[in-house]
Amino acid sequence: MASIISYLENYVESTLGLPSDLSRFLNMIRVLDARTAELMEAIKHTTDALCRMEPAAGSRKGGPDEQEYLGLVASFKRQEALLYQFSEEKVTLAQHALELITNHQRELDATTAQFEEEVAAIPTAAADAYNPFEQPYSAGGGRGKGKGFADQWDSLEPLTP
Repeated sequence: MASIISYLENYVESTLGLPSDLSRFLNMIRVLDARTAELMEAIKHTTDALCRMEPAAGSRKGGPDEQEYLGLVASFKRQEALLYQFSEEKVTLAQHALELITNHQRELDATTAQFEEEVAAIPTAAADAYNPFEQPYSAGGGRGKGKGFADQWDSLEPLTP
């Protein structure tokens, strides 16, 4: 019985940090999602600005349109690279969360296998003799006279003190 309790205690201890670690990973992914949404909005504005420009704006050398066009293209490239970086970070965080869960599952499987081996090693006579639903009271009620606690409701006879 002591080994069962130790298995349960070890399992509970191993799971205590799991929810906080997963929450940390998920919160970081949420933050990156929010930043990605903001960045997507900025990319949309940059793209709209590029589409509104005159078709020849990028081909005129040295003019203000060319400077604006080149600035928008450079901004778009930076935003695109940042978006890719955020996406990579989210994938990495998801992989770490999966790794954490997988490692915990492996530990649980190993502990369960050890526990099952230990339970299988218990002699069957001892296991058969133990009945957790058995009443600990004797037929004498534990006081030496009268019916036992479990026996007092077996008949419709009035109880005798």
